[in-house]
Amino acid sequence: MVIAIGADHGGFLYKEYIKSVIKEVEFVDVGAFKLDEADDYTDFSFKAAEMVASKKADYALIICRTGVGAAMAMNKVRGIRAGLCETVESCHIARAKNNINAITFGADNICKKRAVRIVRELIATGFDGGRHKRRIDKIMEYERDH
Repeated sequence: MVIAIGADHGGFLYKEYIKSVIKEVEFVDVGAFKLDEADDYTDFSFKAAEMVASKKADYALIICRTGVGAAMAMNKVRGIRAGLCETVESCHIARAKNNINAITFGADNICKKRAVRIVRELIATGFDGGRHKRRIDKIMEYERDH
């Protein structure tokens, strides 16, 4: 499993922590690469989401201060279903019911240990399909047609 991971200056320390703790997946780091960069979460969000859209990664993970802007940016990439997940349960439901392929969370809102638990939940949870697939198909059809 490959996760494209990135963070702006607000989430940089979380990104580095997650990579150091979770060893069961391959992380492809799309930046930032230094804490003191004057950077934009949008740049990393687009890079990570494009890796998923092009099937070079299974999931994208972006950490910024709130996660909101990163989710907005990733959802502009065709084929991406990004969710703001700040609890293990919200990640589980978003993955199982909404088939998310990208997540964000805010470094200002959760601790590093919870961040690790959320990423592990993403990895462990499959898509339930069934009636949920019908709904996701409608979203993807709308995206394709507009």
